[in-house]
Amino acid sequence: MVSLRRLPRGEPVSYGATWTAPQDTTVATLGIGYADGVSCTVQGKAQVLLGGARRPLVGRVTMDFVMVDLEDTAPSLRVGDVATVLGRDREEQITLDEFAGWAGTIDYEVLTRLSARATRDYVNG
Repeated sequence: MVSLRRLPRGEPVSYGATWTAPQDTTVATLGIGYADGVSCTVQGKAQVLLGGARRPLVGRVTMDFVMVDLEDTAPSLRVGDVATVLGRDREEQITLDEFAGWAGTIDYEVLTRLSARATRDYVNG
């Protein structure tokens, strides 16, 4: 997570103001975008894991960033915390099939879209 920003109700997020905060909230910005392989088609559908909980992506996917609505339920999150796009965080998990469904594609296409600059952690098991 590269930034946290407090937004008042009605404040738009990202290009084209396609999402506005339905209430006062905190939005996290993650340093991953379509240049890393996150399809623009996941806008308004995808989630990530932060602090062991599912959090919705909001606004448009940009070249280098996505925004996440924390809905003021994550007071312990800090800049630098790890967000999980694919995989497990505590009891929650986002599977490749689930992400592919949000993107309207198949799991193999999601994997082949991942660019070399996307961090990968391989876990045996």
